[in-house]
Amino acid sequence: SAQNRLEQAKAAQERAIEALQKAASALEEDRKVRAKELARMLEDLVRSIRRLIEETESRKGALEQVAEGKGEREMLARDPLAGEFGRLSQNTRGVAADARARSREAARCARSLDSAAMSMAAVAAKLRSGEFARGDAVAAADAALKHLEDALKQSEEAAQRAEDRAAEEKREELLVKYREFLERQVVLRESVGKLPTGGGDKPLGR
Repeated sequence: SAQNRLEQAKAAQERAIEALQKAASALEEDRKVRAKELARMLEDLVRSIRRLIEETESRKGALEQVAEGKGEREMLARDPLAGEFGRLSQNTRGVAADARARSREAARCARSLDSAAMSMAAVAAKLRSGEFARGDAVAAADAALKHLEDALKQSEEAAQRAEDRAAEEKREELLVKYREFLERQVVLRESVGKLPTGGGDKPLGR
């Protein structure tokens, strides 16, 4: 009957809509997860750079107290601090490598981190030099801090952009759900309007 055909068509339409909605939902969920993951990774990068800044500032304070001297005794006394700056340089290069591996957004601050690592290595080399000049070493440490501050600013800006995108993804998700609700309402109204009415039925003969 016409009623059965209408119900079958309506059921087929609902199945098609449901399949499309599932596919769209899967794509949307994947995009949302990626946006959240990027924001989280960039926040981790910001924290790592802040730790590097704190450690560099601490070691710079120790560097400013190192006595100048060209003797072997003075060189041996400076060697532990040189080792600390060397390890800090390696850690900074590690953070830079992680930044490049995470995303293009994070990779943009890797160059500043590489420059900071080079300046830290320069401090270590100066501390081990027989011609140690504290002012030159402190200047290299200041350069390292400047590069780290640049990297921090770049990573914070990238993290903010990622957070904004994640928030936009959430808003778009709500809009999609609202549009789906409206589309269902339209389909329902159209289906109800096509239902046959009792007034057009012919009376049955006796």
